[in-house]
Amino acid sequence: MRRTAALACLGLAAAAGACEHALPFGAYNPGPNGPRNIAFPIQLTFDAPPDRDPAWLPDGSAFIYAYSPFRPDNDQCLAVLPAYGGRWLQTICHEPADSGDDSTNALSNPAAGPGGLIAYLREGSLIDAVLPSSRELVVATLSQPDPGRAVLGLPFLAPDGQLVITLSHLHWLSSGSLIFLAERATYPTIPPDTVLTPIEVMRLDLGGLTGTVSVVPATLGATSVSVSPAGKIYVTLQGDSVVYSVEPDLGTRTPVFTFAGLGPVGEAQVVGNHLLVLAGGVVATQRAGLVYEADLTTDSVAALLGSPDAYYQRPALDPSATIVVAEQHPVTIRALYESGPLDTLLGKSSDLWLLQAR
Repeated sequence: MRRTAALACLGLAAAAGACEHALPFGAYNPGPNGPRNIAFPIQLTFDAPPDRDPAWLPDGSAFIYAYSPFRPDNDQCLAVLPAYGGRWLQTICHEPADSGDDSTNALSNPAAGPGGLIAYLREGSLIDAVLPSSRELVVATLSQPDPGRAVLGLPFLAPDGQLVITLSHLHWLSSGSLIFLAERATYPTIPPDTVLTPIEVMRLDLGGLTGTVSVVPATLGATSVSVSPAGKIYVTLQGDSVVYSVEPDLGTRTPVFTFAGLGPVGEAQVVGNHLLVLAGGVVATQRAGLVYEADLTTDSVAALLGSPDAYYQRPALDPSATIVVAEQHPVTIRALYESGPLDTLLGKSSDLWLLQAR
C-alpha cells in the first residue's frame, strides 16, 4: 500500500484535547491532512519506486510530482501533494482507450502555470522496452489534466540544427509560453539504462495546434534552467560554479553569483533574494549533490541540512522561499575494482523530502 506521512493524532479521539495546545513559535500546523513529523527535514513520500520531478503550484499550497503506482504495466503518473505532505489532493494517469496492460504510459517533468495550467512530458512504450515508442510535450489544466493537448513531438530538429531527443526542467514563462532544457538521450543496454546529455535551453510559444520552438541565446552547455516568480531566467553551465541570468531578447548572459569553493553547481533557482543550487556531489552531471542556499543581499552561503548519507536531485524552492522539496537518493561509495579508485553511485530509488530554507 502506498504510504504518505499522516496526522499524528488521527483517530485518537480520546487524546484530541492533547493535540489542541498552542504550537511553539514558528511551528507549522499541518491540519487534518498534514504529516506526522513537522521537524525538518521531513520525509514526504515512502515509496519503493522513485518519486521524482517536484514542482510547486504558483500559490505554494502544494506541489506536483511524478510517481510510479504498483501496476503490472509500469505506468508512471503525477500526483499533487500538500506543501507539508499528507494525503494526495489529486492523481493524474494516462490511460488511452487503445492501450491496456501491454503498454507503459509515463508522465514526468510536470510544470504548474498560471490559471491552473499544467505541462508535462508524456512517453509511451511496450512494457520493459528500453526506448519509448512515443514522446510528446502536453499542455492541459489541473481540472482536466488528461489527455490534454500534445503541443510538441519528440525527437525534433531545433532551428540551430540540434537534434533534441527529450527535455527536462520545464517551466512556464507565461500562459502562452514554456521554457525547457533540451537534451540528447542514449540507451546503453548493458545494463539497460537511459543516459541524458543536456544541450541548451529552448522556448516553446504556444499557438494553433502545435507550438513554435526557438533557441534561447547564450545557453549552449546549460545543465539546468529555471524561471523566477518575477519572470527572470536563470541557468547553470557544465563545469561552472557561476549562476547566470539570461536575457533572451538581448541574447546576453550575466553572472549573478559565484559559489567559490563548492565546485560546479546545478539546478539554480531564485526567489526574491534567495538563490538555491546543488553542489558538492556527482559533478560529472551536476544533477545530484547537496543543497546550498545563497543570500543575494549578504552574499552568504549555507548548506540546507538533510540526510548525511544521501544526495539530492531536482530541489524546488517554494514561492515564499521558506521550504524546499527535493528528491533524496541513497549514495554508495565503492571501489570500481579491487584496490581501485573509489566511485560514487547514486541510488535509482528516491523519496521526496522537505528541507527548511534559511
